This record gives sequence, structure tokens and C-alpha cells, in this order.
Amino acid sequence: MLIKNYPVISKDKKRELVVDIEIEDIQWENDSIGWYEYWGHMEYDYRPDHVSKFVIDAIYYNDKIIHHKKILEFLTNILYEDDNFRERIEKVSKGKEEAGEYKSIIENREYYLRGVQ
Repeated sequence: MLIKNYPVISKDKKRELVVDIEIEDIQWENDSIGWYEYWGHMEYDYRPDHVSKFVIDAIYYNDKIIHHKKILEFLTNILYEDDNFRERIEKVSKGKEEAGEYKSIIENREYYLRGVQ
């Protein structure tokens, strides 16, 4: 899944970079306890599902994949801690926001070198 045009803001809030993030292996959790009894009344504890874990596959800036290890590490550390990014993943996954589609740049390059388009 691709999250398009996500603003990554540094911890000191001095720098902002708008990137596209390709994620995979999204894991969902739910903290609901289900049915319970409270003072003789049966109630249902409903809580919505939320994203617990995900894997960042690639980060794109200006439609080019970022390969620099220190920049990737810096951006991924910020994204894994960002609750707004998790909310954005939930919106895109549930179809409330349009997901972008990228064909992997590596795949495109391989097809182009073989002469297949």
C-alpha cells in the first residue's frame, strides 16, 4: 500500500519533508474486552481496530526511491513513532482515503531493460 504526500516533520520541528511511503505487512489489533457484566447489566465493549505493526518497504521523494541509509533510518524512526501516520494508514486501508499505486521502480527498470513496456 502506498501513502502519498505524507509530511514527515523532524522531532525538533524545524524540517519537513513530503514523501510517499510504501508499506506492507500491516497488523491490526483490537483492545475490546467484548461482552461483560456491570451491576447486573450485560454490556458490549466495542473499540475499533487499530494498526499495531507495519513494515516500511520504501520511501520515495520526488518519485525517486531513497537509498541513503542514514536518511532512511532517520525517516523510518520518525514514521514508526508517528501516531498520525498510523491513523493515515487506517484511513487508506479502510478506503476512506484513496491509496496511491506505484509500480516498483526496480521492476520498471528491469522491464525497460528487457524492452518490455
